[in-house]
Order: sequence, then structure tokens, then C-alpha cells
Amino acid sequence: MNTNEPGDTIRKRPSRLRRFAVAVVLLMFALTSSAGVAIVFARNYLRRDYVPGHAPRGYDRREELYAAYFLGVLRLIERQPGIPPEIRYEQGVTYARASGQELKLDLYFPQGHTSQDHRPLLVLIHGGGWKSGQREDYRPYALKVAKAGYVVASLSYRLSGVAKFPAQIRDVNAALQFLGDRSGEYGIDPERFVVMGGSAGGHLAMLAGYARDEAEYRPEADAELKLNLPDSKDGERKPYVIAAVFDFYGPSDLTTPFARSQPVVPELIGEPYEEKQAIYRSASPMFRISSDAPPSLVVHGTLDDIVPVEQSDKLAEGLHWVRVPVRYERLFGWPHTMDLAEPVFGYLSDVVLEELRKHVGEGNSSRH
Repeated sequence: MNTNEPGDTIRKRPSRLRRFAVAVVLLMFALTSSAGVAIVFARNYLRRDYVPGHAPRGYDRREELYAAYFLGVLRLIERQPGIPPEIRYEQGVTYARASGQELKLDLYFPQGHTSQDHRPLLVLIHGGGWKSGQREDYRPYALKVAKAGYVVASLSYRLSGVAKFPAQIRDVNAALQFLGDRSGEYGIDPERFVVMGGSAGGHLAMLAGYARDEAEYRPEADAELKLNLPDSKDGERKPYVIAAVFDFYGPSDLTTPFARSQPVVPELIGEPYEEKQAIYRSASPMFRISSDAPPSLVVHGTLDDIVPVEQSDKLAEGLHWVRVPVRYERLFGWPHTMDLAEPVFGYLSDVVLEELRKHVGEGNSSRH
């Protein structure tokens, strides 16, 4: 599918002749030159830089990507950068309690923000196969987006070792409700929420947007889940709107043979596919798409061997079919969690800001 967006073009793999020629040149350098010259040539060949506005060139094979990493030409981002002084950071805010634990989120407020503002909110959901990961994993995105004037929340949820599906999406919806209830306190616009996640977090972000009216996924459907209610509201719920969904390499169909063969999927559901086919299907965002789904950003790399790129191919096609606006960034030659690489993060973080501006306006904008 071609949505005519940057990074969406599927690039042709170099011909066998070209790949053979490159291999011969490398071999000649190794045999006739010093090892240092060969390494310099290899480093230059494998180097990938981010040119603003252009998706970084990927690799033909995973072996090339690994070589680039070990040679030091493909650098990774700092996963836990420090909080700059201009960002106000509220860590470990409890939004609910369930299964004997407190469920928390972190908040990032831009410089100059006050409770009188009415700013858009980006909600980040971490990955980790639904069984690991932490809300701090998305701090690089949180800081970049907060610096652009948006309020950001990054949340934790019950992992599959603690509670089975649909506990995870109930927790996400509980966090969204908590933020909606406190929109006045936090200076955010409840009609301009955007949910974003990667891998398992992308799956939950899609469910939050595409199955938002599913009663079974609401926090009140879980007797164990107790929301941290605002004192002044006396339990009154405040509506919120998910204006867009940003899915980064998330599984959209848990019913495929490949998905069912991955241990993390039956661990999430709690039963094998043969015994819970209806739940596997209902837990698949692909089957939740409708014409009133929020506009979506879909991101996937063609070298992904954790979540096959075909999952996002079909998702983007399905969204397009029901006329939901979708930007599909299908990045040639990059793997799962590709945005840990500096050039990919540089490109995709700019894409995130572009899509935020498109769907909810500038970060410092207020709509009263």
C-alpha cells in the first residue's frame, strides 16, 4: 500500500550483481590493504545518517545492520536521558490500584505551562511483550515532545505475569480516564488526547483508540481495578477524546499462525488459541477498525522479525479501506525497536511532531 507519505516507498533490494561487487571490493581491501583501510571502507559503506525530512536508508540484511552496530557507525540513543531544567517532571503519580499494586504514570510539562492552559496531551504506552518494560522507556520521545510545548504522560500497566488480558487495556483506559478527570488540574485539553505505543504498547494504543466503546475494556468492568478519583468530583467521570493513534510496530492480528506461535501471546491471553479463539480475535485491533476510528500513524520496519511487517501492511490497508486517515511509515531495512538507532529516532520523532501538529495543533495552543 502506498499512502504517498515520506518513508512509505518500498525500496527495491540491490541487484545480486551490485551486492556481489560490494563483497568483492570488501574482500580485495581485506586481502591487499591494511585491516585499517578495510574497516574504514566498511564503516563508510554501513554509515547511516538522518537528513531532516528524509527516512534514513536501511540495510539489505540484518548482518549488515549488526556489523554497523559493532563497528560503531550505527549509534543508539540514550534510553534514559536526564530531565532538562525547563521540563517539569512529576514522577510516579498513582492513577489506580489493582492486583495488589499501585498503577503509576509520569508527567512531563513544557516550559511555561500552567494549570490555566488547555494543551494537547500525548499518552505513551511502553512495549515489552506485555510481560516486561517500564514507562521510562519512552523518555526520549517524552522529552522531545514536551520541549515542543505538549504535555506528555507515560504510563505503566499490569503485566501478563500479574494479570491476563483484558487487564492491560483496562489499565490504559483507567489512566486515560484519570487524566481526563484531572484535565483542569493538569492544564490539558480532554478533547485532544493522542495515544502512542511501540510493540505491545502499540497494540494497546490501537485498542484504546479502535475499541474505545468496548464496555468489557472499561476500568469499571474490573472489580480489582480502583481508580484514584479526584476529591472534588465525587466520582464524576469527565469525557475525553482520542484524537489520533500512533502505532509503532505493534501486533494488529493475534490470530495469525506466527502470532499464536509466540509464547508472549498465549501468556497474555492465558489460554492457547484453540481454547480462546474469540478472545484472540477480539484482542486484535485489526478486527476493531471502523470508519469512525481515530486518524492513525503506523510505523514498521521491513527487517522486523518480532512482529512481521505484514501486520502493519494489512492494518494500513484496512484503515485506508474504511477511509480512516492513515500515514504509513514503512521503513526499508530496519528491525523491531528500530527507533533506538539515532538516525531512525531523529526521523520518527520529527514525524511524531508533524502528526501531532496535524491532528491536535501546536503544543502551546489552547482551545477553550
